[in-house]
Amino acid sequence: MIPTLMKSMILNHTDPMGIKDNQSVFIMANRAYLTLLNLPEGFQIEGKKDCELPAPTAEFADVFRQHDRETELKGCTVKSIEIHRFGKEQLIQPYIFNKTPLYNDNGNILGTLFHGIPQHHSILLFSDIILGKLNQFKQTKKTHKNAASWVINHPTELLTHEQWEALYLFTLGFSYNEISCRLAISKSAVQGRIERACDVLMIDTFDIVDFIRESGWLSSIPASLLNNSSIIMTD
Repeated sequence: MIPTLMKSMILNHTDPMGIKDNQSVFIMANRAYLTLLNLPEGFQIEGKKDCELPAPTAEFADVFRQHDRETELKGCTVKSIEIHRFGKEQLIQPYIFNKTPLYNDNGNILGTLFHGIPQHHSILLFSDIILGKLNQFKQTKKTHKNAASWVINHPTELLTHEQWEALYLFTLGFSYNEISCRLAISKSAVQGRIERACDVLMIDTFDIVDFIRESGWLSSIPASLLNNSSIIMTD
């Protein structure tokens, strides 16, 4: 049962918001979310899954479901970057979606609360990394369409945040000098982070790029590569 106060907050919020159950079925969504997806007037989203919506995001239903389960498993807010054709104009736009687990009085998971925050001007390296070098790899069928869904985290607990951000940029094709400038650390520090990451993963430096790409880890963007003026990005 969703508290009345929470329902009222969601329905009256100007940002896209809503709730899904623990099977990723929509319980509710506000007008801002329906408008974001450019759903038909009077469309009933309750009881439907992402794959059943007449919107470009429908093809990412499996990815969204994975995010929902990750949120429930971690028991904390999971942030993802969503870049799709949004709104009436169907323009490619970036949003950060926060997904937070919801529980009943017995501590059992009810589902997830989602909240979309527009990022039109605040994502650092947006065109350079996300729509530039990342698209060159076309690691999924969706990447080359300039629409995608990325989780803001690092893909394994084996690596530190610092190691992953260096390794991420290295996999995108940035040189040690370029990474050094972007992260404001020395070239030797960059090399050290990447070499230690390879040691931890027990993969040769010459093979690490192929491993990262083939593992799909490029979909996990380090939070430190994003610059947001309205919320604090945390891992």
